[in-house]
Amino acid sequence: PPPLNGDHAPPKPPKLNGAPITPPPLPATAPAAPPAHAVATDAAGKPIATPAVRGLLKQHGLDITALRGTGKGGRVTKEDVLAHLGAPQPSPGHTPASQAPPAPGDEGRQPLWSPQPAGGDRVEPVRGYMRTMIKTMQAQASVPHMGLSDEYEVDGAVQLRAALLPAAEREGVRLSHLPLVIKAISVALTEHPEVNARLSADLSSVVHPPHHNVGVAIETGRGLVVPNVKCVEKLSLIEIAREVDRLVALARSEKLGGDDLKGGTITVSNIGAIGGTYAAPVLMPGESCIVALGAIAKLPRYDEEDKLVPRMVMRVSYAADHRLLQGSVLARFSNRVKELLRDPRLMMASLR
Repeated sequence: PPPLNGDHAPPKPPKLNGAPITPPPLPATAPAAPPAHAVATDAAGKPIATPAVRGLLKQHGLDITALRGTGKGGRVTKEDVLAHLGAPQPSPGHTPASQAPPAPGDEGRQPLWSPQPAGGDRVEPVRGYMRTMIKTMQAQASVPHMGLSDEYEVDGAVQLRAALLPAAEREGVRLSHLPLVIKAISVALTEHPEVNARLSADLSSVVHPPHHNVGVAIETGRGLVVPNVKCVEKLSLIEIAREVDRLVALARSEKLGGDDLKGGTITVSNIGAIGGTYAAPVLMPGESCIVALGAIAKLPRYDEEDKLVPRMVMRVSYAADHRLLQGSVLARFSNRVKELLRDPRLMMASLR
């Protein structure tokens, strides 16, 4: 008979070969998954991290509990944050658009190369000489720079170096053209002491150091560093070359002492050792002048009789603190260095 009062009779369980089929039991509810990574916490359960790490997390909008701590007791370190930023994890089942297969018929229209997403950038911490140079250049950004470029005929300097090479080899010194340029700069500074000067920190006076401490820009695996050769006015060419070799060796092994980096009065950047002609150098703190040296090349030039002759030419680029040096002062100084390198015998009159 049909059910009464609108009720429906419960369905009868199905049978197999006359026996009722028992449905399988429902699976038990899975426990809540533990956090992906265990992070060191304090007594109150708050993740432990240094202020620097917390600042980096805030900068990139990261949750510290999403990171794997490799520090003591599971602490998250700065390196952990940088590694996380450099190795993003895609969500399960998600295929980046750059890796998705092309639609039918679009194979020929696909780019040969697609840039990685922003999350794939490699991030390196700034350390060592690079950190120092970044701070130095940032501090110098407010100094008004004045530039001057010229080309020097340096046949005389090239010939003098060639003549001195046997003596330098006997002394166990590698003699390049750089010591000759450094010595010529020192002689010119003696005649133009205003270039070997700096403004005081409060800009109320001009300071004139008693010596010519010539900085040499050196490239290292950790960035640029600028130690200086002290008291160049008292050194011979061989002594300058030996000191440059010492500074280069210490810089590239990251063993420069504090005294080697302090007290510079003018700087030389020898970009020509790598290649290039002109540059736009940036002043070092406490100095009013820097010069960048281009590569020496044999080029055709006209002599006094308008005859085309080969010359050894080096392009140079100066930068000066325009608050302290006028363009005319820098030009006269450069002209004197040019004269000394064209005929280094003139330096003999100034040697002590």
